[in-house]
This record gives sequence, C-alpha cells and structure tokens, in this order.
Amino acid sequence: MSTADIRAVPVESVGDATLLEPLARAIFGEGQRPQGWFAQKLRRECVLPPRSILLTQSVDATDPAAWVGYGLLGRPPSLGSLARTAGIGLIPAWRRRGLGAALVEGLKDAARGDGANGLLIPSSPEAVPFYTRCGLSKHNTRHTLRATGLGNGMVRGVAEPWDSPCPGPMRSGWFAEAWERTPQDRRCTLRLRGDSDRFDVSMEGSAQLAVRWTSKDGGAEGASAWLRTMSAGTPALIHDLPVSAPELPALLKRGWRVAQTTIEMLAMGFSTRG
Repeated sequence: MSTADIRAVPVESVGDATLLEPLARAIFGEGQRPQGWFAQKLRRECVLPPRSILLTQSVDATDPAAWVGYGLLGRPPSLGSLARTAGIGLIPAWRRRGLGAALVEGLKDAARGDGANGLLIPSSPEAVPFYTRCGLSKHNTRHTLRATGLGNGMVRGVAEPWDSPCPGPMRSGWFAEAWERTPQDRRCTLRLRGDSDRFDVSMEGSAQLAVRWTSKDGGAEGASAWLRTMSAGTPALIHDLPVSAPELPALLKRGWRVAQTTIEMLAMGFSTRG
C-alpha cells in the first residue's frame, strides 16, 4: 500500500485514546514502562483527542491492524498560548516516506485550530535535523539524570499543591499539569536539608521521578539528600534539567548520569501560512 492510501483522522475516531497504547509500543519500543503508563501520559500531558492525529490504512478508523502512526497534541494550560506534542511517530515500515513531515504539518494546523500561536515538539538529538527541515528551531535542551537510592527504606511525604511555597527557584522540572494530574497515591512532596530543597516526586513503577526540584542553592547535596530517602538501588530520575544548569557538573561528579537528552523544537507564529 502506498502513502496515498493513508488517511489522517482525529484520534477521537477510535473512541478511547488509550487503545493506541499497542501502537505506541510498536513505534517507540517496549521499554520498561509501568502498568497504565499510556493512560497517565494522555492525562498528564493534557492530550486533546479531537486535535490529535491518527494515520490509518483503513476506512475503519477503529481497526488497529491498519494503524501506522500518530501525533498527539496537548494543551497544558500552564504553557499559555503554546501547544505541545505528547508523542509523534510512525511504525518502522512506514518511516522515510514523507508521512512524518505530513504529521508535523497536521499538528501545526491542529494547534492553530485550537488557538495556539506556537508548537513545541520534544525531540531526541538524532531527530533535530528532521524537525529543522519541517521549519522548527531549537528552543531548549534538557537532560534527564539517573542515579540510585542510597538509603535503607522509603520515605514518603504528603503531595503538596504545585503552587504551595517553594524554598527557591526551580532547578529542574516539567509543567504543573504533569504533577497535578498524577494520581494522589503515586506522588509525594519531600522537603529536605531544613527546607532548602523541595522534591515533587511521582512513582513510575519501581522508579522515582522528580517532576520538579526547587532549591535555595541548587547544591548537589540536595539531590544526594533525596537519594537517601529511598532504598538502595531504587532508580531515581531528575527530569528536565537544563544543560546550562550550573549544578550539572557537581551532580555528574556525585554519580548522576545522563539517561536522556531532550531538545525542544519550536514553531512560532504560524497563525497564517507564509
């Protein structure tokens, strides 16, 4: 079948967007994802099924055997006028046929139709040239760091609202909705070093993810204090630390390692076509 036979339909056409989870696994690989990860992703990243795109080979949009790719569009209110993708990709057999660029253009149109004036697409370093050809430019580059617990047990705190007082500026982190839309029993707030550091932590299977880290001084000791709140060997992730963060070298010296690098690609001012 040729690309001319591929149809783009709204994700809402399948009824329940969580049905796309097997397609997501086919696109991005199995990985080590906890149960329910895809439903949580849709919720936390404020995905809009009517604005998101499914590519299918069939006139029956509900036939999973015909699905070849998707682009998920999110509108977290905290990002204001920007829309953000929560995943864009094709199964391997359908790559390098021009469908990826068509998905990007479709998502730009979808963002425009929802009133956004810009679109953010999180990208791997390898995909940057592709998004550049699609008219996007580099916006931010961030690392996710990984280490393992140093303590003898698990310390849990009560999850605090995102806008409750913080000890200092945000050193790393996601957006407010990613915290607020995580189930209450899977998140907690830890205040450490005499309230010099605040970690807003979500439980991602066996791992702990710092959705946000705020700190008076950004010292690496704050990250070490967090590791001491969890059992030895527990995977710990600091999410979205800017590559320019002054604390990065000290964290790497303390044993943290770069698990993933994400480059945000940005299209702005597409309210009209040039």
